[in-house]
Amino acid sequence: MSFASAVWYLPWTWFDDPINNTQQEGKLFIIENPSEWNAIKATGEESELTFWSSNKSDKKTEIGWLLPEGETCSDNKWKDDKNTYKKDGTKIKNDKNSDLKIKCKNNACDGQSCYHLKIKDDEAINIDEYVKLGENSFIIEYQNVSTLNYQLDFGEANITLFKNVSNDWSNTVNEVFVYYNNDSYKFGANDSSNDDLNEYKYQIKSDIPIYQYGNTAYVKNPVKIINFDSSHYETHEFDFTDVCSREFNAFNTTEEIDGENYTITQYNQTANCEYNSYEVWNRNETTNYTDEENETVYVTTEIFDYFLEVTFVSDKILTL
Repeated sequence: MSFASAVWYLPWTWFDDPINNTQQEGKLFIIENPSEWNAIKATGEESELTFWSSNKSDKKTEIGWLLPEGETCSDNKWKDDKNTYKKDGTKIKNDKNSDLKIKCKNNACDGQSCYHLKIKDDEAINIDEYVKLGENSFIIEYQNVSTLNYQLDFGEANITLFKNVSNDWSNTVNEVFVYYNNDSYKFGANDSSNDDLNEYKYQIKSDIPIYQYGNTAYVKNPVKIINFDSSHYETHEFDFTDVCSREFNAFNTTEEIDGENYTITQYNQTANCEYNSYEVWNRNETTNYTDEENETVYVTTEIFDYFLEVTFVSDKILTL
């Protein structure tokens, strides 16, 4: 199991358990945002499809699975109706107690060809919060979107975990957990739908700049703390070392060294972490002050949201 830590740190002080310490500089919460439809898993032929919905947050929305660009419902691969399944593996029944099958329809999903269904229609009466399309298959689920929220005395940061499903990064992993370990928080998630390796992305969104060195990202108080003989900045770190140092699919080789045979364990897949930082304009804020000539001066400041994304390969254990 791999871990990533989140740490409030000053040069001489480690804070106590943030859950119980009301004097500390920050708090960590798991926020359950409103539910929405998410793509959970795609395998086999269905992995070529892309999930679509007219409104992901509406439980009774229109849903669809888009065909690859340039392909149509008349192609041999897509002309047959697809079965639908519940979470327990049994087939979903329609309002006439027959198997619910979804047809491929041209131009049905915002002008694109797709397997299309209106959940509010009578035939979809038995769809609740889970749909498995096809035999190989493509799974969607209506679930809460979980975000880790850090409320610091000098800023706020959120962390969300995304999963790449059929080249679509809009899907979140929401079995999130947090626990305290010695001098820091450990946080992560379990992706129970993942039977193998998959691409994931941790996204940090902050209202103050995010810095990075190696596998550690951090935010810092822009106001320097000055003592009588020293000064420093208060910082909060996000350590991705555990996630980024993982290796998978172990195999053994034999190597002769100085006439002796040694078994060497190697791996054919690493976490392969990649970092991407950027900022997005949020709003303009205008303040004013009175100058020496008693004139009102207006100052407009651009406010940005700051992002750091860490993409990586992992099995179902996604813990920092």
